[in-house]
Amino acid sequence: MRLASAAAPALPGPAPANADVEKNMANPKNWAAQAGDNFNQRYTQLKQINTGNVAKMQVAWTFSTGVLRGHEGSPLVIDGTMYLHSPFPNKVFAIDLDTQTIKWKYEPKQDPAVIPQMCCDTVNRGLAYAEGKVILQQADSVLVALDAKSGKVVWSVKNGDPKLGAGPDSEMLIDPAKTTTWTDGAVKPVGPDSSLKTWKGDQWKIGGGTTWGWYSYDKSLNAMFYGTGNPSTWNPSQRPGDNKWSMSIWSRDVDTGRVNWVYQMTPF
Repeated sequence: MRLASAAAPALPGPAPANADVEKNMANPKNWAAQAGDNFNQRYTQLKQINTGNVAKMQVAWTFSTGVLRGHEGSPLVIDGTMYLHSPFPNKVFAIDLDTQTIKWKYEPKQDPAVIPQMCCDTVNRGLAYAEGKVILQQADSVLVALDAKSGKVVWSVKNGDPKLGAGPDSEMLIDPAKTTTWTDGAVKPVGPDSSLKTWKGDQWKIGGGTTWGWYSYDKSLNAMFYGTGNPSTWNPSQRPGDNKWSMSIWSRDVDTGRVNWVYQMTPF
């Protein structure tokens, strides 16, 4: 999560990353982002678990969210509190790690009609944390900021329409002039290409190329990196050609959304 500078610099350059996020990531006792840091390295500097004792590990305690569907994404840990999420209906729990007690619980009221619009189970790929707020993307396309101490809603904004398939697993969209993808709750152009020539009939309208996550960020380059997933339908004979821009690695400028480069690994 990043914040814009209060004043524009005299010369162009990368905007600073959120200072609170960077501070929390620097503390090895925290797990402040889904993949641990901006580079998605999933590495911790903690030394308690090592090659000498890893075989002796046992369960210390367990916690159930009460939702019997697929759980994806990592819990966050900030200053001794674990923030845990569930699939639909997207519950959020704050748990004291010393006592294993629930500090607060948030459970949004969502229309179950959004469930048939979701791809690949009712999963949610995790929370974000910055400046005392826990950020949740709900299945109904509402983005919510919760107060990390109380769980109360600080703000919320609707950034998509579930009836169009927009949600936590938003699809890349392609139109005759340009390829587009969901960015900041809107469809953003990524430049002209020959996409329609590589998709059979109207398959491009439902062909996908989901950005499964997670995004990584290079502060020095002011760039984000992510991959797009497989095209659909699953049967490649129904969608011959390169199926641009699915199965690709992307680099974008964080401030403008401009594509720095894109590399399609395979159309299948």
